[in-house]
Amino acid sequence: MPKYRIAWLPGDGVGTEVLQATRIVLDRLAVDAEYPHGDIGWDFWCLEGNPFPQRSVELLKNVDAALFGAITSKPVEEAERELAPQLQGQDLVYRSPIIRLRQLFDLYICLRPCKAFVKTQRIYTQVSSLAQCQRGYPEFWKRYLPHLPRSKGSRVIS
Repeated sequence: MPKYRIAWLPGDGVGTEVLQATRIVLDRLAVDAEYPHGDIGWDFWCLEGNPFPQRSVELLKNVDAALFGAITSKPVEEAERELAPQLQGQDLVYRSPIIRLRQLFDLYICLRPCKAFVKTQRIYTQVSSLAQCQRGYPEFWKRYLPHLPRSKGSRVIS
């Protein structure tokens, strides 16, 4: 039995490609994990009227971690037009799965550490770590940024 259960939420668009590449790396690293698939994204909105089905919420309640690719979001009127015909006119309103994830699981930051390796081509030669926070959460940065490890040059982009 694998040590970890990591929910696999590819989403749509580039999200599926990103997680395909991620899986290659995880397999190469021999991470002792299973990756149960979760449904999320535009296709589920169009076919089911819910871009973040309850089955995926339940999956996330029963895993150690999750990997989330990317999703498509569109304005409410456009979202209504793209629903399957049998779902149109049922007062369904598109709600961003990302917002629902944050609300349901008390998440409010997107922290993306990264490392620039010496022998790789990169645009920014001075970057050795990066943290990104969604707009509207300056209190996080005021409280926690002084405690995060620093690279030679650090910058907060909000």
